[in-house]
Amino acid sequence: MSAALLLQLQRAEDRVTTLQGEMASVEEQIAGDPLLEQARIEAQRRLDEQTEADGAVNDLDREVTSMRARARSLEKQLYGGSVRNPQDLLTMQRELDVLVRQLGEVEDRELQLMEQAEEASSLTRSAAEQVATLEKHRAEEAAPLAKRLESVGAALVEAQKAREEIHARVPANELRLYERVGARRHPAVVQIVDGACGGCRLPLGLNEVRNARVGPGLVQCANCDRILAP
Repeated sequence: MSAALLLQLQRAEDRVTTLQGEMASVEEQIAGDPLLEQARIEAQRRLDEQTEADGAVNDLDREVTSMRARARSLEKQLYGGSVRNPQDLLTMQRELDVLVRQLGEVEDRELQLMEQAEEASSLTRSAAEQVATLEKHRAEEAAPLAKRLESVGAALVEAQKAREEIHARVPANELRLYERVGARRHPAVVQIVDGACGGCRLPLGLNEVRNARVGPGLVQCANCDRILAP
C-alpha cells in the first residue's frame, strides 16, 4: 500500500512539473515575440538609414542653392554693366565657368542621393508594414494566451494541492527513501511489468515480486534501486 501511495505522489509531482513547464512556456509567449522584436529592430534600422539619406539630400540641396545664388550673382555682374574692368570680367567669367561645371556635378550627385533616399523610404515603409502585420497577429494571439495561462494556473494550483495532500499521508521514513532514490533515478517508483522492474526492465526474483505485492514494507529493485509498486 505504501508503494502505491508513493506512486501516486510521484505522478502528482510529475503533473505539477508538467504544468509548471507549460505555464512558463505560455508566459514566455506572452512576454515577447522574437519575430516581432526582430522586425522592430529592422524597421528602426531602415528608418535610421532613411533619416541619414534625407539629411544628405538636404545638405546637398543647400549647397546647390548656394552655388546657384552665386552663379546668378556672377551673371548679373558680368552682363549687368556694373563691372567694366576687363581683367575683373575675365576673372568672374572663369569663376562662373568653374561654378557651372561644379554645379552640374553636384546636381548629378544630388539626383543619385534623391534616388537612394526614395529607395530607403520604400524599404522603411515595407519594414513598418511588416511590424504592423506582426503586431496585429500578436494582438489576435494575446487573448487566447491569457485565457490559456489562467487555465493552466488554476490546474497548477489544484495539482499542487493534490500533491501536498498525498505528501502528508506518506510516512517520514518512506518519504526519505523516496527522495533519496529520486535524487538519482527518475522515476523513483515503478510498477512491476511481467515480473520485471518497470525501470531497468530486468527480471525480478519471485520473492521480490511477492513482497512488493503483499509484503508490509517497501521493496527495491536489486539492480537499479528503484521502489517497486505492484
